[in-house]
Amino acid sequence: MKKNFKKPFLTGFTVFSSALFSHIFALGMAISYLFTLWFCNNFVDAGKINPMIFNIKNWQIHFHHWLLGGSLFALALNFSLSPIYLGLCGGIMLHDFYHDKDWHRVLKRM
Repeated sequence: MKKNFKKPFLTGFTVFSSALFSHIFALGMAISYLFTLWFCNNFVDAGKINPMIFNIKNWQIHFHHWLLGGSLFALALNFSLSPIYLGLCGGIMLHDFYHDKDWHRVLKRM
């Protein structure tokens, strides 16, 4: 697949396949994905808000927003919350997976 085709196709496929199972979940995911995209472009990438990076001894811990979304998603499963809430958490994770090249790098030695 071409690089410029891959991201929109996979993002659209993920939202579409979610819509087959639950329209409310897919709606929450789409809203959250678009809001996170807007927020990161206007605040994080513009330098108004620093990313959550903590330095502890010789280690640097980068708290990606997929960790936040995943934690909230796991917590929500214990309380049987609405599918739209689960979709909102999924949209946060989806944004980080598709737009951050180093989403998997949480710990880094300095």
